[in-house]
Amino acid sequence: FSVGAAYDQFQGSTLASADLTAKRAAIGASYAFGDAKVFAGYRWMRDEVTTGTARHDNLYWLGANYRLTPAFTLTGAAYYTDARTDSKDSWMFVLNADYAFSKRTDAYLLLGYVNNKGNATFGVTGTANTLPGQNQTGAMMGVRHRF
Repeated sequence: FSVGAAYDQFQGSTLASADLTAKRAAIGASYAFGDAKVFAGYRWMRDEVTTGTARHDNLYWLGANYRLTPAFTLTGAAYYTDARTDSKDSWMFVLNADYAFSKRTDAYLLLGYVNNKGNATFGVTGTANTLPGQNQTGAMMGVRHRF
């Protein structure tokens, strides 16, 4: 069993946003049994910096992974963003397959789907948003080496 918590806060970086803050608090936990692990978490956010007005979101997640062999792991997770200040809620579903060539090198295949409600613009990667209310499906594959 493991649990972790985090809190961060930052101020705006321009003269116009210097008095505005963005705050986040999160807690997550996981429980491993045999070759399986389940995990869940919650993140609270209040952000005045990004939009200039207060935005309050709750993010919930739940998932599991299973080590099929010592080198091959499958992971599935669901994430729900509950936008408290507007109707920009969304669901994200992720499946990931990971194959370890060694302790430092692995290959992965990730599939994701985002279902946006209202005018939500969340994208699969978190860096590229969609048009308001549009859903998105994405895939990513690669080889990762840790130094």
